Amino acid sequence: MNAKHKSGILFLKNGDGRFQTLLDALQHRGYAVESVADPAGAAGMLAAGRYRAIIADLSRHDLDGAALLHEAAARSPHSLFICIAGLEHEADAKALVKQGAAAYFIPPFDSQDVVSLIDHAPAHRTPEPPQGFCGIIGSSAAIAPMLDLIRKVADASSTVLITGESGSGKELVARAIHENSRRVREPFVVVHCGAIPESLLESELFGHERGAFTGAYSNKQGLFQSARGGTVFLDEIGEITPATQVKLLRVLESGVARPVGSVRDDAVDVRVIAATNRDLKDLVRRGNFRGDLFYRLNVFPIHVPPLRERKEDIAVLARFFLGRISRDRDRAIGIEPAAERLLCEYSWPGNIRELENVIERASILCGSGPISQTHLPREIETSAKPASRGLYDLPFKSARLAFRRSYVEQVLDRCNGNVARAARVAGMSRAYFYEILNKTGMKSQQE
Repeated sequence: MNAKHKSGILFLKNGDGRFQTLLDALQHRGYAVESVADPAGAAGMLAAGRYRAIIADLSRHDLDGAALLHEAAARSPHSLFICIAGLEHEADAKALVKQGAAAYFIPPFDSQDVVSLIDHAPAHRTPEPPQGFCGIIGSSAAIAPMLDLIRKVADASSTVLITGESGSGKELVARAIHENSRRVREPFVVVHCGAIPESLLESELFGHERGAFTGAYSNKQGLFQSARGGTVFLDEIGEITPATQVKLLRVLESGVARPVGSVRDDAVDVRVIAATNRDLKDLVRRGNFRGDLFYRLNVFPIHVPPLRERKEDIAVLARFFLGRISRDRDRAIGIEPAAERLLCEYSWPGNIRELENVIERASILCGSGPISQTHLPREIETSAKPASRGLYDLPFKSARLAFRRSYVEQVLDRCNGNVARAARVAGMSRAYFYEILNKTGMKSQQE
């Protein structure tokens, strides 16, 4: 097999003669090997995404293997990540394999084993996206109580009321409850109450008899009847009319539904999960929602936190969406750290739905490279910049600290997190730049 003009290999190692045999074997096989002594300098090279494999010597005291693996996954997700570790670093290497590295080798090793591993790796190795808990991605402290409630209520028959802002993932929570219940093999029927015209909602929910109204040419089974044994998810429950509220209350109280135009009741064995982005208690106070229905629905409330309260999950969700898009397009797509930081700082008024749309748009704009901050909507980039007017409302020392933080943050963004380059741009020593980072509580991408 002629390996000439293959993709390159990025090798992070000291500038000495160690591993020369491996370098020779890779070059003999036709790989273009770029040896890098400075880990900070590798960040910009990763962004090009042109490497078939990245080899990291973990014995270097200045190399953070976990940080480099994270950087590689973001900037060059198709690359094979290989560790070289002495016996004293074997535990670190094993941990990196669990996090996504392909393999590790302990010297002395056969160079041909490394070459063979790279040769037989898929040309595009897109990492598997996290699946989360029943599709709920994230592990932040904000959603831990919610996940605990889902597990506890899933196998009960209680009615559940899910609250949360639009786009926060209320339907995913309802599906997770159903999928972990004894009703999992039965239907899960979704009703978007706000999307069905008022005149048709009652017929959709409970069915109708032939001739019940103009256009009712035959009997129709309602969604409650078709969901027998399963779960009915009533999204936007706050939108239903008073007349429908009365009928729904009867279903919850007696387990029977009467089709429109019928004189008989149908027994319906269903579990009801409702969701709303409105304050039902306020609607009850204003007389727009029945209090008795609210208390029937609110047996087991679960609140879905907005994305702005789940900052730790934003990067994980972004990579999840990127992984799915990469598979659909058969092309690995990464994201630069500066762009990822902007995503994490944004307030996300549209929640997860907005994040998904932003990632899809950016994945189109970025072409063949990784997503950078220039591919993000303007409101995301500008929202991360603090209003300078607010500085004058602070004491002098606090204002100076706020300005320092804003300044070094923006310089770091422009330099893709490279502290050495950022210090040069700022006209200060690297040591002083690090001192400011420490005082403002920030961390560079190389830390």
